[in-house]
Amino acid sequence: MTLHKKYLKQWMILVVLAAIPAAQAALTYLPESSYYSGQTTYSKNLGNGQILSGRIEFAVYDTQANPDQFGGTAPGSGRYIYAYQVFSNAASSNTAITHFVIKGIGEGAIPSVNSNDYIGTDDDGHLGKDASMSFFNLELTEGNWVFEADSILPGSHSYFLLVRSDAAPKIGTYDFVQSESDEVPVPGDDGNGNQVPEPTTLLMLSLGGLLSFCKSR
Repeated sequence: MTLHKKYLKQWMILVVLAAIPAAQAALTYLPESSYYSGQTTYSKNLGNGQILSGRIEFAVYDTQANPDQFGGTAPGSGRYIYAYQVFSNAASSNTAITHFVIKGIGEGAIPSVNSNDYIGTDDDGHLGKDASMSFFNLELTEGNWVFEADSILPGSHSYFLLVRSDAAPKIGTYDFVQSESDEVPVPGDDGNGNQVPEPTTLLMLSLGGLLSFCKSR
């Protein structure tokens, strides 16, 4: 192996390893999930000098495999509890979050009868902000939490924001009313979903592809 290839391989492995921990990052208040958990950061310029910045932590709990892992009170019924918690950064945010929405929920993942019984909140026990309303859109593809009575100000965070479904996870997106594109897990299609790979599986796949690439060089 030439010196150039050796350093290229080491550099690429470091890049992969640096990217993977985001899907395994420790949760602040949400209970740890052995099924799937992680976090994503956001930075949104709303215009007129208004900036939203912070992170969203999320977890999916499999109540059949680990029935006591969540431990809180979840709405509705179904195998999976989808939990989100929104944190606003005190140093870089200067406006309140009044609305949070997850998008891309799969067809049939939420029952059409009494659908809003499957979305809600739970007290995080750390002075989080509760939503004044939580509901799905008419197509049952988006879950909404509105913080009109108690907005998420810079330096504060939300309650646990919850959706219950029999559908396994797939990747969806989130909004703060205005468009914000990033990945979070949402209920998949008709009780099946597109399975989200475990973080360790992602790591092995990434390293396998990396080694193949280096070998071909």
